[in-house]
Amino acid sequence: MQVEHWSGPEGDAYTERQTLSMDARKDLCGRILRKVNSVHGIIEFGANDGSNLKAIRSFGPSTILAGVEINDAAYDRMKVVADFAFHGSMLDDLGVGKWDMSMTRGVLIHIAPEDLPKAYEALHQSSMRYICITEYYSPKPRMIPYRGKENLMWARDFAGELMDRYPLKLVDCFFTYHRDPVFPQDDVTTFVMERK
Repeated sequence: MQVEHWSGPEGDAYTERQTLSMDARKDLCGRILRKVNSVHGIIEFGANDGSNLKAIRSFGPSTILAGVEINDAAYDRMKVVADFAFHGSMLDDLGVGKWDMSMTRGVLIHIAPEDLPKAYEALHQSSMRYICITEYYSPKPRMIPYRGKENLMWARDFAGELMDRYPLKLVDCFFTYHRDPVFPQDDVTTFVMERK
C-alpha cells in the first residue's frame, strides 16, 4: 500500500507540497554535519526532489551524494542534484553500495511496521560509519492519520530500534520545532548514530 501511494499521484502531490525553505534545510543539514567526521559520501533514502542533498552540497561541494527515490517525478528532479541516483524504494535491493553516512528525513514514518526491519537493514548495510535519521519520535509505536487516511504514517523510537538491532552508538540527537522563529520545520527529532 505504501509503495503504491508514494510512487503514484499522491507522491507527486507530496513533492509539490514541500515548503521547507532551503535555509531551514541548510540549518538542519549543518547541525548534522557538525556532529560527524570525515564524511565524503552520503546516501539519502527517500531523497524526494534532492533538496536535502542540495543543502548538504552547500557545505561540501566535493562530497559525493547519492539519493534513492521511489516517485518518478521526484526522481527526475533528484537525479540532477545527486552524483548517483537510484530509482526505487529503500525496501528494494538496488545495489547502492557503501557510504560514509546513510540518512532519512521523514521516510521511516511512512514505512509499514512490518517492513521496518528491511528499511533498517538498508540503512545499516549502506553505511560505513554513520546513520542519521530525522523522523517523528514516539516512545511507543503509534499510527498517525495522514491527510485523512490510515496506515500511511507512524511514529516510534526508530533510533532506539536501530541501536537495539545493530552495534551503534548515539552521537547526538536534537529536536526541531514548527514555531522556531528563525528556521521553522516539522516537529521532528534527528538522531545521529555511529557504528561501533
